Amino acid sequence: MPTLIANYRMAFMPNTTHLARILKGLEDLYYVLLLTTDSALGGRGETWRGWLELGFHVNTRTPPPGLPVTDRVRSFFDHGDGRHLRWSLESRRADVLGEVRAVLDAVEAARRRLCSREAPDRVQMLHSDVEINGRLLQPLRGALELSGCGQEYPRFEAAMDRALTSLTAVPIVEAGITIT
Repeated sequence: MPTLIANYRMAFMPNTTHLARILKGLEDLYYVLLLTTDSALGGRGETWRGWLELGFHVNTRTPPPGLPVTDRVRSFFDHGDGRHLRWSLESRRADVLGEVRAVLDAVEAARRRLCSREAPDRVQMLHSDVEINGRLLQPLRGALELSGCGQEYPRFEAAMDRALTSLTAVPIVEAGITIT
């Protein structure tokens, strides 16, 4: 099964909350990109509204309701030696994993420029990044509008902001993203 592997080298071992936020952020990225690239799934307002009802808490590990089992992602974390960490996303949807990789590559390129900035500044600058905006934020807004859930964009944007913040945090020194 196709697997996205995100290897992170850290300056120091992040706390448990940050580790969980990265995993949740990766999962949320996957599901947003799934729903924005597959119009049959993303065009259903009940899927987006059901996801909102579940919420975006870091401990909520349930996929958006109504997704076929074949479209769900399985996620794994390996803490390695504490400074070399690995997150893996496994899915039958290699196309979506490719989109996740493209967004993560763009986030990593931006992270190098933004690492000295505070979280709100990083998020604002990530929003203006052409690649991140074009692959993630604009398609999210468009899919929500088409599904009749456009008014909920700020809530989904906030979830994506948490993901982007966790993926650009200070302890990250370097990230390498591959798909096997």
